[in-house]
Amino acid sequence: TAYRRLDVDALEEDKFEEGEDNYNLSGVDEKTIENLLQGNRNGEALHSVLQNTPVGTKISQELKDRTTLITWKVLKSFRVNEIENAVSGLSEKEADLLIKLVYRAFEMDPDGPLLQWHSQIVSRFGKGPIVRVFTSRNSF
Repeated sequence: TAYRRLDVDALEEDKFEEGEDNYNLSGVDEKTIENLLQGNRNGEALHSVLQNTPVGTKISQELKDRTTLITWKVLKSFRVNEIENAVSGLSEKEADLLIKLVYRAFEMDPDGPLLQWHSQIVSRFGKGPIVRVFTSRNSF
């Protein structure tokens, strides 16, 4: 009879809050990224964006748009022959986040280097990041 003591209504998705949803709601520091890009330290700028990108369900649309715009600037600053080296230095978690940001940036500019970034991520990590982005509960 112990199973009858479990309050199933408390486990509804609307009431259940995951612990990782609300961390780092401050977002990416745009001045730091601009300084890194001006110093031609594109790899550091990319890692800074990926480490400081807010992830979760309680993020404002304005913060999402601002982060996407900053990421788009960083990705655009890489030369085509530098993209492969940048992707090879990413962890799996960073690749998943980057592919989310690439998909959001496609809405802003469907042309440009985004297809090369997508291609390099898929060639390095396989189709796993794509599947994880589409099945993730945490939208960015």
